[in-house]
Amino acid sequence: MKTILFLLAASLLPCLMIGSAGAQTAGFTDSNVQFYGEVRQVGGAQTILLQSGHLEMTFVNQKDPTNRVAVETELRPVGAGTAKVYSYAVKVPLAYLPEAPRKDEFLAIGSEPTDFRIEEIKIDGVPATLPDGSKEFYGLSFASRSEDYQLDLIVEGSSTDTDGDELPDWWEDIHGLDSSLADAHGDLDSDGWTNLQEFRFGSDPNVSNRDPQLATAEVVVPESGVAGLYLHILDSDSTAAEINLEFSGSQETGMELLVDGVVLLGGAVAQMTLSDLQSGLLSVAHLDQSQREFTLPVSWNDGGDMVSAEVAVIVMTPSTGDGNDASLWLDGKNLGDNGTPLAVWTDRSGNSRNASQPTAEYQPTINDDAVDFSASDSAHLFFADAALVSGNHTVLASYKAAVSSDSAQTIFSTNRG
Repeated sequence: MKTILFLLAASLLPCLMIGSAGAQTAGFTDSNVQFYGEVRQVGGAQTILLQSGHLEMTFVNQKDPTNRVAVETELRPVGAGTAKVYSYAVKVPLAYLPEAPRKDEFLAIGSEPTDFRIEEIKIDGVPATLPDGSKEFYGLSFASRSEDYQLDLIVEGSSTDTDGDELPDWWEDIHGLDSSLADAHGDLDSDGWTNLQEFRFGSDPNVSNRDPQLATAEVVVPESGVAGLYLHILDSDSTAAEINLEFSGSQETGMELLVDGVVLLGGAVAQMTLSDLQSGLLSVAHLDQSQREFTLPVSWNDGGDMVSAEVAVIVMTPSTGDGNDASLWLDGKNLGDNGTPLAVWTDRSGNSRNASQPTAEYQPTINDDAVDFSASDSAHLFFADAALVSGNHTVLASYKAAVSSDSAQTIFSTNRG
């Protein structure tokens, strides 16, 4: 029997399990975990937030494939306050070592994390994936009870094109076009872009783009890292070289803007064209691990009055609480003083796969936000590898980390031994 779960708009009513023989023999039911996120439909050069439709997800226990649980919910606006920016929230039930007849109703958990793979995701019967095209593992245990996990999803737009004009029916329906009439070369808003160009550029065919419009709402930077800043601006009658941009130096202590690698000081203003920006002239650096989100003011014009807006800068963190988590995150920013022997390099991914070396003579040293194995031919670290039989470890041996003080994380390949 599949478990059907619907999002409750208000509060959950308390459930009392008393007095019945059925309740006594059902076993211990633990709390739930909740998954929530955006669902976006992709087509042309744009994505559209879906807040209606039907979501199905199937979770499979990687240690026990018979433990498969399917959950379903309707897409709808979800979120705190008046701005409900997410598409769904669904609770997935957990149980401590459920009996065989209940393994299609509850994910079986114990004191140690168990990996569950999201095997199948569908929106209105159409397969969906994570934004990077992958499917996701989650390690759930007692410690996961009542936790929330953000899982954003992407679903391809239907390719049905009734009138054969290269505009899919779903896109024409959203924007009020006639899906039975070939109108790809029409120009509803008289801005010089055909309906087909609007579809390919990710713009609204009902809104003129003769004045430049900022289409980027947020950018992502890795924690303690640097990311190039790329903005998508819609303008049907100006080239990228004709669109002017202004950026002010960040007043935030946890973030810096860099113009061609040089920090833009607070209060200073950098001017550039959109083509300059697209060539990689501007980047953003994250400095403070305690800060997770910033606002970036930006102004632009194509010869007229300057228009201003803000772009959200989102910090990608090594958390198992969202759909972009790392399986291992060894951070060079948290190592300690130069020359200090390294006994434990803490895994910040949340998966507790710390690299370690208990024997002093084999310990590498810390050198400029990196782990230096070059001082001794025998220096190496171990970390528990979930892919190996319990009790075995992966060896990181004879490796000199090439990580500068400006880098975010040390990335390496490993050999199993």
